[in-house]
Parts: sequence; C-alpha cells; structure tokens
Amino acid sequence: MGQAAAQERIELGDGSHLNVFIVKPSETTTEPGQLLILMGGGPGNVSISRDTSVWLGSEFAQRGWWVAVPVSPNNRAFRGFENNQKIALLIEALQQRADVAAGKTLLA
Repeated sequence: MGQAAAQERIELGDGSHLNVFIVKPSETTTEPGQLLILMGGGPGNVSISRDTSVWLGSEFAQRGWWVAVPVSPNNRAFRGFENNQKIALLIEALQQRADVAAGKTLLA
C-alpha cells in the first residue's frame, strides 16, 4: 500500500516554492516510481489537494505511481501562464529525486 500523504514545500527552478502533497509508491519496489501530477480541481486549495491525495493518490501509489498533488499558491487552480508554469517546474524538481523516474509524466 502507498504511504500516507505528506505535505512538502518544494523549491522550484525559478526560486519560488510550491506546497505539494506527496504519496510514494509501496516500499516493496526498488525501482523509481513513474511520476503522476494529480490535480485536485476547483481552486486547488489545501483541503481539496489533501483529499485528492488521500483518496485518488493512494490508489495510484498502490499501483506503483509516485504521486504529487500541488496546492495552488493563490487559490486559482493552475489556470493562466504563471500557475501553469509552476507545474512544469514542479515536474523538473521532482524528477531530480532518486526515487522518481525520469521521462514522461502523467498529468491527471
């Protein structure tokens, strides 16, 4: 079973930070997990993102995915260039980790 969602503050390549709920895949695997950026919907606030990480994120983690559910920095979801760009920067930052596979990322 995937680990419980933990909130982390991730530094992005532009120097800004993004709060993200992380659900890692089962510890029974030694391979890096494929990255899934799971969007919580609505304004993307803490409550929605946390619930999304618990209910949907844990299901994906049980199947080996490394799940990240970002929290909108301004309660405006991830619409518009500035917030949209943060997702690309988040992917770059997370794929630097040894337990996250490089390459294609699923965005859902």
